[in-house]
Amino acid sequence: MRFSDHLMASFPAALQPPEPLARYFRWIESQGLGEGNGFCLIDPSQSNSHVRLIPAETWGDVSADRLAAFCRTGGDGSMAALWRDDAGEIRFVHLGSGSGSVMVGVLAWNAVDFLRLLAIGYEELCWPEELACTPMQAFILNNGDPDQWDEDATPPTAPLALRQWLAQEFGASAPETAAELVGTLPRYGDTDSSDPFCQWLAKAQGWKGRK
Repeated sequence: MRFSDHLMASFPAALQPPEPLARYFRWIESQGLGEGNGFCLIDPSQSNSHVRLIPAETWGDVSADRLAAFCRTGGDGSMAALWRDDAGEIRFVHLGSGSGSVMVGVLAWNAVDFLRLLAIGYEELCWPEELACTPMQAFILNNGDPDQWDEDATPPTAPLALRQWLAQEFGASAPETAAELVGTLPRYGDTDSSDPFCQWLAKAQGWKGRK
């Protein structure tokens, strides 16, 4: 089975990826990044990034027809997922691992904006304090003064191939920071959040609120 077909087949029949995301899977395949098991980089330049595509999988005891995780956003096990909202629209949401990031909420309202988010070039997309940073600013935040970097500290590179493809396919470009698209996301257990995914997950998981 082709890599893109493998990824598409991993999603529930009732929660298929929007066409821009399916086209992105085919582009990934054309770049030679797809592996037989479905795990891959998001762009040829991003070998140091923890942001990787994975075959879609269920999350907790939530219905697979409503929520399917398909992208790792951090080394802690956090995920991005497709979510079908109560109106039947597909949104892109974040699920913090709980053992590291606890960020949960809508990452992007449509597929093109999600791809624009990937095209910024972060090493991780799961930490709320880094969303207002550029990838380089986030790297410095985690690694300290550039004069003190050791030989293993490799600054992030821009995913230029993905950016070029986005411009050609959709006339879209990457913003400077994730905050320009995402804003401020809540955390697990925030029952008073206005974020629609957080509200839905609170009901689905029976959150009682934070003390």
